[in-house]
Amino acid sequence: MKILSFDMETNGLWGKAFAIGAVILDVDEEKYPGEWYRVIGEDFAFPVPNPEEILKVHCPIEGEINSFVKENVLPNIDFSGYKKVSDYKELVRTFIEWYKEMKVKYNDELKIIAHCALPVEVKLFIDAHEFGMIGDFDHPFPLIDIASLPEIGTSIDEYLKEKIGSVTYTQHDPVEDSLFAAYAYIFWLYDNSYINIELIADTYWV
Repeated sequence: MKILSFDMETNGLWGKAFAIGAVILDVDEEKYPGEWYRVIGEDFAFPVPNPEEILKVHCPIEGEINSFVKENVLPNIDFSGYKKVSDYKELVRTFIEWYKEMKVKYNDELKIIAHCALPVEVKLFIDAHEFGMIGDFDHPFPLIDIASLPEIGTSIDEYLKEKIGSVTYTQHDPVEDSLFAAYAYIFWLYDNSYINIELIADTYWV
């Protein structure tokens, strides 16, 4: 199973996106690529995506910058590692092209997730359809919003702290948020006996 996790930052909750991060994470317990790992918590490590399967893209912010975005989001994103495109429409196009490529590559293996996807991440696919970039049935079906899982709810941070102790990551960075949403989903799968996380822990204990 592969997880496609994506996150967006918008100019206000209902504004247009200006940054998108997305990752593919392998949850095949027997095929974790050992050269990729990320330490989280005090002594637990998880694989990170192959760098070739990470999307980082941003565009200029349209209109006056929302005060929350100015104070809490922009300081947390290092745009130097992001591909810059001209405007929101090209931002959407870049994501959709990558999304389609990953869907073809992994087909039915791919579980597509986001956290608190309404309105931000959901709007991306609505706009992509209006732009003619996807057809009527090209959206994620289903899009798994992990916030709807009661154990995770609205706080990935609190859920992971409960599972592994202290967790530090850069919130409001789209790639970091995508990655840690995937980690939370993996733990939820384990808690519900869908995967054997002990095998993963044996491989990635550092």
